[in-house]
Amino acid sequence: MSFMAKLSFPEPLSDGHVTLRPFRAGDIPALVRACADREIVRWTPVPVGYDESMAKGWIASHQAALLEGRSIPLAVMDAEGDRLLGAIELHLEFPGASGRVGYWVAEWARGHGVATRAVRLVRDFAFDTLGLTRLELLAHPHNFPSQRVAARAGFTPQGASPDRLRFGLSRDPRGCD
Repeated sequence: MSFMAKLSFPEPLSDGHVTLRPFRAGDIPALVRACADREIVRWTPVPVGYDESMAKGWIASHQAALLEGRSIPLAVMDAEGDRLLGAIELHLEFPGASGRVGYWVAEWARGHGVATRAVRLVRDFAFDTLGLTRLELLAHPHNFPSQRVAARAGFTPQGASPDRLRFGLSRDPRGCD
C-alpha cells in the first residue's frame, strides 16, 4: 500500500489549549471574517476580498487535496473546538517524505501562542504518525512573528531568498532527532 493511500484527516489533535480538526461548513462565517484581516492577506496567499463562495470552495477542495496526498488542511480551534482561531496546512512532498507547514492566526487570537501550539501539533503528527523525516516552514523576511513561531517550534534557519526565509526541521527516520 502506498503512503498516500494511508493519508486521511487525523482525529482532532489537541494540546489542551488548541484543537486541530478539519474545517466544517459552520466555520465559514468566522473564516471569512478572519480572512478580511489585512495582515493575513499581507503574509499569505489569501486574496483581498475573500468571501463566502471562496471559503466554501476552499473547504470543498480539502477532501481532494487529502485523497491526492497533496496536503492536510486543518482548522485551528480553541480547546473546546467551537471558536476558530486560525488555519494550518501540512503540504506533503513525495517521494522524499517531507512536508511544508503553512498557517495563519485570526486577529482576535494573536499573541497567545496559538500558531506555535498549532505548528508543534502538526510537527509531531507529521513525524510521529506520518513518518515524515523533514519539515519546512517559510516566512517573509519582515514577518517577525512568524519567524518567532518557527524558532519556538524547533525550526532553524536554512536559507533565504529576497521574499522568503526558509526554516527547516529534520527527524531521523530511526526515531532520533
